Amino acid sequence: MTNFNWEIGMKFTTREKFVETVSSYAVYCGRKMKWEKLDHIRARSQKKAMEVVQGSHKLQFKRLHDFCFEVLRSNPGSSCSVSAILPSSEGPSRSLMPVFDNIYICLEACKKSFATCRPIIGIDGYFLKGIYGGQLLTAVGRDPNDQMLPIAFAVADKETRATWRWFLQRLLEDIGSHRDHRWTFVSDQQKLKELMWKAAKATYPQEWLRVMREIEQVNTSAFAILMGIEPRFWTRSHFNGYPKCDTLVNNMSETFNSVILGARELPIASMLEAIINYLMSRWADNREKIHKFEGNVLPRN
Repeated sequence: MTNFNWEIGMKFTTREKFVETVSSYAVYCGRKMKWEKLDHIRARSQKKAMEVVQGSHKLQFKRLHDFCFEVLRSNPGSSCSVSAILPSSEGPSRSLMPVFDNIYICLEACKKSFATCRPIIGIDGYFLKGIYGGQLLTAVGRDPNDQMLPIAFAVADKETRATWRWFLQRLLEDIGSHRDHRWTFVSDQQKLKELMWKAAKATYPQEWLRVMREIEQVNTSAFAILMGIEPRFWTRSHFNGYPKCDTLVNNMSETFNSVILGARELPIASMLEAIINYLMSRWADNREKIHKFEGNVLPRN
């Protein structure tokens, strides 16, 4: 170490080798070392690299009309629309330029695939991780092999009753009305505990009533709230037999969320394109698998 000379531009094969060399030199020279994490610099660098690869988050909002046009051109029969809000000219405003409101996408392949599935639809919303935030709303079905089947998705500013009403109205325009198809919707409002789960999983009305009496003894307020919800919406004992499915949880939506987790960090146009590319690849893989399959009963996976 006595003859070691530091030079500008020196290179080390690995980070560990660099740390070992610097630490050894500091010990030999009697100097104290303090390693600082430059997370703020790393974050800025990562953001800059993302903008170079994917484009600016802000600029991608301007590309959404072109994005929708390309989706409709390359996927005939699909639905893709984007809406904007014009700021009020009466109040103070920095700009009178339109502001993004929402975008809705339902590919024709998704609609056709879901037409042969059971009438079970899982709906869920996820936070977007970009600098502008927002919510990704999704509708996911269950295919004949009990695998997830994404139907439609949308981006909105917030997850509210109004945005869900808009999303479900658009969805029903694509897949048909509830009156004609008797859709069953599942949301993550079914996340309940212990006695609630016992009541939800009860297979006949008498068992459900017995568990509800237990809930009343434990917490009268919870009992009153549950009794205010029609049992056909949340307990197996009162489910209608038409959907041919007694699922209580929204696992399909959670599975879809885990697949698109990385895409939710991208700028909006890049995120939507990543989701569409995933769907197209999924349909292509399923088509190839079914062509190679021999037999009359599908495997579980």
